[in-house]
Amino acid sequence: GVDGFDLLRRIRAGAFGAPEMPVALICWTGNDALVVRAFADGADDVLVRPFSLAEVSARVQRLARRVGVPGP
Repeated sequence: GVDGFDLLRRIRAGAFGAPEMPVALICWTGNDALVVRAFADGADDVLVRPFSLAEVSARVQRLARRVGVPGP
């Protein structure tokens, strides 16, 4: 019963003890309003479907570097 926006708000409110945790949401092409909402609600990134695995990998690595996780 929880969608990605609810989960994002809970994370940013500190419900899981790490409000600074990087969060990326996934939306379908054509949902520009949802992409804007995701960023307004505090998402660090938004992936728009369809996407390639190479793109997902690059975005995850970028977010990991931002929080100090060593890369491959």
